[in-house]
Amino acid sequence: MPSSVLPIVWCKNLGNLIPFLTVAVSLVSLGCATTDSAANQSDSSGKQGREVRRASKRDENRSSGNRQDVVVTLSNGPSFQGSVPTPVLLDIVVAMEELVQKNPNDLGVLVTYLGLLRLQGQGGQIYDSMVQRAGAIGASDPWFLIEASYGALVRKDFGQAEFFLAKAEKQAKVNAQATAAIKHAFGVSNLMQGRVQQAVADMKQAASGSSPHLPALLTLGFMGLQFGDYVGAERAFRQGMALSETNSNARMGLAIALRVRGKANEALGIIRALHDESRSDRRVVWNYALTLGDLPGKEKEAIALLERYFQLPGTLPDIDSKATQLLNTLQARVQSNAKT
Repeated sequence: MPSSVLPIVWCKNLGNLIPFLTVAVSLVSLGCATTDSAANQSDSSGKQGREVRRASKRDENRSSGNRQDVVVTLSNGPSFQGSVPTPVLLDIVVAMEELVQKNPNDLGVLVTYLGLLRLQGQGGQIYDSMVQRAGAIGASDPWFLIEASYGALVRKDFGQAEFFLAKAEKQAKVNAQATAAIKHAFGVSNLMQGRVQQAVADMKQAASGSSPHLPALLTLGFMGLQFGDYVGAERAFRQGMALSETNSNARMGLAIALRVRGKANEALGIIRALHDESRSDRRVVWNYALTLGDLPGKEKEAIALLERYFQLPGTLPDIDSKATQLLNTLQARVQSNAKT
């Protein structure tokens, strides 16, 4: 996978750094069963992969129908929503390649395949040749143009990306979903180029109107946390949950926003539910411990969580150091309380 594809937002919350990949896009399939299944299983990457493989074998000849939106990132990086394990992603790409061979003129299948290639890190000639192939079928389709723009953004070819987006904008005047997705893509481009104010303006447009774009709301929320606009962050995450109440990123963002606003009691129910679903996710365990640590009388629970945090697989260097500091602080507090 290519590195440094996504801007990384570091949320400074009470001195604790919380990494989160906020930039996301909307990949659209014209009824492709593989993509549809992925949308329904976005909270569990392992289950997602199994369902996708079954669906691709069961419905491999069905490649037409209604559009289905799938929120993905520019690369298959980790977030509170999880990521698709590399072997599973490879299986999905292989299944989609078979669909492409059987449905060579289905634009939805081609665009979905392009997005999966991008997630897998398959750029270069393979991706470019598929862009040309899809472009020959639907050069004016806004969803194809959006995907092509994200392929250009992965290469940091901002001129090419914005050329595709400008063309998509002309084609999507009466399509509210596509218009919002295009505005979000412009925001991603501006954010990657360091034009933060313009990026925020683009994201706000994408997040408003008759078809608010969930990725834009998530980006606005985590940028709000980064820059200290906790009220705005809470508002964005609540709007995100109104669109998708099960979205882990929106729920976690809301829990963080509530905690840093001094509403740890309100945040606790949200983060506890997330922890029940994702007990092995280091980010979730860390944020749960942070929330408990802010509540009087919950220090021992927080300490137990932090001790388990260090037993989980993987490593998150910046969080690991903060977790050590918090553990020491809480242990000292418990000892002090015991003496009084």
